[in-house]
Amino acid sequence: MKQLKAEHWNTIRAMAESDMRPSKAALVLGVHPHTVYFRMDRILEITGLDPRSFRDLCKLVGLMEEMQISCHNICDDFGQGREEEPE
Repeated sequence: MKQLKAEHWNTIRAMAESDMRPSKAALVLGVHPHTVYFRMDRILEITGLDPRSFRDLCKLVGLMEEMQISCHNICDDFGQGREEEPE
């Protein structure tokens, strides 16, 4: 089974911290809103959990905490918490 990448975990955290608003999450991540929607589709495809659903988003955040994945650890890969779009 494929695993979630750091950008997916960042998106999960941003969605949770942005009251499940993809446009607000996009601002936090420094990406286009369509990128957030694409990532949510990939998260659903990989995990079977839909980050657009409150219940599934809570499960994903709980999984992050269980795996001891923090936004700080993930964001270090991208420098100051803002992701850069792949070229």
